[in-house]
Amino acid sequence: MSQAKALSPELHALLDELFQEDALGHLRRAQGLIRTARKEVVRTGAEIAGPNITLAVAHMRRFQTIRVATFGQFLEQLRPQVAVPPDREVVRQPGNPMLRKTPSNQSSSPPLQPLEIR
Repeated sequence: MSQAKALSPELHALLDELFQEDALGHLRRAQGLIRTARKEVVRTGAEIAGPNITLAVAHMRRFQTIRVATFGQFLEQLRPQVAVPPDREVVRQPGNPMLRKTPSNQSSSPPLQPLEIR
């Protein structure tokens, strides 16, 4: 319960309600919800994960489906997608021997010829 309280007050309230109904019956579910919330905090950071966990708990309450899979799927939908801006261009420095198809490397070495093995 203390881990849930540290992750999100709404998650703590949800688990408290579940434990009021049947503590042993909801123990594994509570452990799964805490594990999923902790993974989300590690993956996205506390600033982003906190509101997302709150929204996911509200979503589960609205549809009355308190399931770890539902919680995880909704958190995945809320997770921000990091995209590379399309206008980004890779600039290669001339003279780097580790890069192929640069002007300095195209003319410096001839292509390799296959060897005949006897």
